[in-house]
Amino acid sequence: MRVKAARILARLHRVQLSDLSPELTDLVAHSTPNRGRIGEAPDEPPLMGITLQHGDYFSVNLVATRDGLHVLDWDLLAPGDPMWDLGFLLSADKGVREEEASAVIAAYQQSRPIDENRLTWQRRCWQAFWRRRDRR
Repeated sequence: MRVKAARILARLHRVQLSDLSPELTDLVAHSTPNRGRIGEAPDEPPLMGITLQHGDYFSVNLVATRDGLHVLDWDLLAPGDPMWDLGFLLSADKGVREEEASAVIAAYQQSRPIDENRLTWQRRCWQAFWRRRDRR
């Protein structure tokens, strides 16, 4: 499922804001991006580009049906760092094996380039989150 989700995500990241419906344009205009989604953290690598992003792209917002994979929970849709979404897909679910992560990255890269520095930073943030959470 995660590999298919990576392909869908790469397509989302190619969508131009000018191609959105008036309703989606309004949603994006009124969205409040989470901290770090647009390169605000002091230790983040430089942001290479901004795309449309989901903002919360991981398993709880992905539903597989007979018709295909459906993406839910679009309330955080906003311009931002595409590696935020990819980092979420790779790391917001604890225990994604590196073999699966490599397949996800390869699937995404078939349509969009990867910013290795930003993606590594996003994944390290998630690793720190899981370490801290597990200490409790």
